[in-house]
Amino acid sequence: MKGSKSYASAYSFKHVDVVNTPDFDSLAAYVSYIEKAIDSFAVSSNHTLLFSTDYSDFKVNGSDLETRLLEITGDPSAAIHFLGEFEKAIGINKAYLDTTQIVNAIQANPQEALPFEYAYKIGFIWPGISDEKQISSYTDLCNQNSFNFKNGVTTRKGFTDKAKIVYEHIQFHPQFEDKLQTIKRGTFMDYLSEFSHCLNTLNQASFEISKEENQNQADLQVISDKSAEPELKGRMLACTRQGANKPYFDFENLNRGEVKVDSYGKEKVVYPLENINSEYHLKLNFNDKGIKIQSDDDYNRAYFAMKYCDVTDKKYIKLAYIGEHWPPKKGGKKRK
Repeated sequence: MKGSKSYASAYSFKHVDVVNTPDFDSLAAYVSYIEKAIDSFAVSSNHTLLFSTDYSDFKVNGSDLETRLLEITGDPSAAIHFLGEFEKAIGINKAYLDTTQIVNAIQANPQEALPFEYAYKIGFIWPGISDEKQISSYTDLCNQNSFNFKNGVTTRKGFTDKAKIVYEHIQFHPQFEDKLQTIKRGTFMDYLSEFSHCLNTLNQASFEISKEENQNQADLQVISDKSAEPELKGRMLACTRQGANKPYFDFENLNRGEVKVDSYGKEKVVYPLENINSEYHLKLNFNDKGIKIQSDDDYNRAYFAMKYCDVTDKKYIKLAYIGEHWPPKKGGKKRK
């Protein structure tokens, strides 16, 4: 299942005119911008950026893209050339919907069940679509997806299944869903905004942490700083190591994948498990009403590991769980 879709249309090309793109160089730069925009979304397997079928001939303020290109270049052949360049940049990323159909689809999307749907804006907002349904970059998309994540969530399974799609750059432990039961004050429903902010932080920080095994301590600060960025609209989250009784969890070892054939004759890459120190954690001490949990024995934590993979040349954030402070209570007694 896709986590989200964004659509580009004639509104996304609104500022291609004699004022904003007055010459050939600026037109070429704009084509390059579109290519880079499409490439920027390629990091996601759960999102698609699609262009309307009528992006070139739908009229905005009484003028379509082809007409504006002719006004800029003053040459029909040059206008056709740049129209072809736009078409090449867009390639297969076609929605098979026209602009009006796209606007109607976005307006009708309740932003609860996946996929979420957005308008892709470049400089100008789309008329008739609310601001929270418009994005301008992949980072913007990650934030909007996270803001919408809690909508419609009512069960631990729903939370977990949705999180694995929306926060796709995090590796989730198989017991993640069960561990949500370890929350001591209330349930996960009391912390949906706090937890989604935590997940958004880790998801985006996965692009900013280092590739070095000996830089994990510095990476903790990178993660904490990411949580404080205004665009994420959440509190700054402290990110630290576990003092003692470090938690270990089994995760797939991505460096040792083996190709195996299943009973249907299909090849599949299988990864052996490795027991990893998952001591790093974000401190989640507030509920969604902004009330701090009073007893430090009942604080919530997000425990994770960071592990570099030679095969992909990337350090991964492996999330063990969100729930009780480690180590778990035993027999109702406080932690030592």
